[in-house]
Amino acid sequence: MKEARPFHPVLFSAFPVLTLYARNADEVPLRDLVLPLLFAMALGVALMFLLRWLLHDSLRAGIVSSAILLLFFSYGHVWDLVRNRVVGGFIVDRDLYLLIPWAVISAAVLLIAFGARTYLKETTTILNLVALFLAVTSMVPIIRSGGGPPASKGDCPAPLPGRAATGTTPPRDIYYFIFDRYGGSDTLTESYSFDNSAFLSGLTDRGFYVASNSRANYPRTAHSLASSLNAGYLDCIAQRVSPDESDWGPIYDALADHQVGRFLQRSGYSYFHVGSWWEGTAKSPFADFNYSYEGRRGFAQLMYSTTLARPIGEYLGLGDPERVRDFKRVGFQLRTLGEVHGRPGPKFVFGHFLLPHEPYIFDRDGSFQTGVEEQRKGRRDAYIDQLLYTNQVIDDLLNVLLSGPPESRPIIVLQSDEGPHPIRYDIEGPSFDWTRAAPAEINETLRILNAYYLPGVAEPGLYPTITPVNTFRKIFDLYLRTKLGLLPDEVYVYADDDHPYRFEKVSERVWDPAAIAARPPGS
Repeated sequence: MKEARPFHPVLFSAFPVLTLYARNADEVPLRDLVLPLLFAMALGVALMFLLRWLLHDSLRAGIVSSAILLLFFSYGHVWDLVRNRVVGGFIVDRDLYLLIPWAVISAAVLLIAFGARTYLKETTTILNLVALFLAVTSMVPIIRSGGGPPASKGDCPAPLPGRAATGTTPPRDIYYFIFDRYGGSDTLTESYSFDNSAFLSGLTDRGFYVASNSRANYPRTAHSLASSLNAGYLDCIAQRVSPDESDWGPIYDALADHQVGRFLQRSGYSYFHVGSWWEGTAKSPFADFNYSYEGRRGFAQLMYSTTLARPIGEYLGLGDPERVRDFKRVGFQLRTLGEVHGRPGPKFVFGHFLLPHEPYIFDRDGSFQTGVEEQRKGRRDAYIDQLLYTNQVIDDLLNVLLSGPPESRPIIVLQSDEGPHPIRYDIEGPSFDWTRAAPAEINETLRILNAYYLPGVAEPGLYPTITPVNTFRKIFDLYLRTKLGLLPDEVYVYADDDHPYRFEKVSERVWDPAAIAARPPGS
């Protein structure tokens, strides 16, 4: 007790950074942890020395510093818990509603800390032990994960051919657009009481083939896109990791360095990547051109969003609120795709739109929607309004891409990685067990939009139950003279977010026997 030294402020600064990284280590490389961690610890040291100079008491300065730091770093987590909740009859949609009680709580905590005069050594010792325990335990999952996603996936899924044989002259551009959580027509009818047939008929009138009975191969974006962009299933990954493995790194690695983009580059295509904010598609490590509204939403920005600095910065005009950034991002993506369209080809253009994925920031006419307006509408109406706006986004894109003569029109794929998640998933979150989900819940998520514009091919051989894993196998065989053939169209779910490799095939639970029997041979 006589030798008590207040090192707990530094550890209380490190603890929230380490904890946040541990929760995202599957997606974030270890190098992204270094600067936020050093900055947080430096903040703890600086604050402690400043208060020691003011109070002339290192023990009391340490207690006050820890109180300030805990309040500073915990604000964003509390905000996530209360925002858009109804409290006292009104919806909490602005930071101001939390900042006022937060200021009162902070003032009370700081008054107690500043007024402390007795048991300072004992309190310091206890705080040191608590801070040390929290910091060490937060590092355990980081060490177990190996410090971020792996650097290489090897040949998993299996590589595509070295390059294309002689194909169409000149090669047609390829546009692959993902509209996140865009539900299939049956899901929209059954779960949302919405008839989307007018929009789908419009696609057919433009020359699209709409796979009316298509399903996602997997129920989550990372699995789904890692599969479609590698033109293969993820069984090989599951075979080389433990079924108890919780690290999503191998899946993200397969998504980052995918076979489709590599093959097209080898075949003379330039790869244009129009990313979302999501780590998995924000930026491609090997694309020729990357476009993202904010670049990659790195770990430092994620850390910033969980602290009191975020609302203060927004009120000072130092950055847009998250909903406004999401709103502006879609406009950026549309402008970028319009510019890319004019670039000389051949081009492979990948675009990931987080539409109609929540938050529902767009009204059906494309105007901005506040959190209060979203809450008042309710989940169903807010989703449908944003889906209607998504339909308009698609129409605008097609007006540009199909404006040229038929011989120069590109190959276009409009696809969703998954449909909307069932309500129970939103409640249970990462612990939701897809293998135990009801058939209606599985179908709600696995029915997807899947539409193909394949110009210059009279009989492309598409069929209602084609799945994304066969998208590029079909396109490459038709246009680039490969002989990949089609894989069996199968659908898999996995246990939960802590067991992403415990796959279970559920094809028979999402298609009736007649639909499977109607497929062409080889599919």
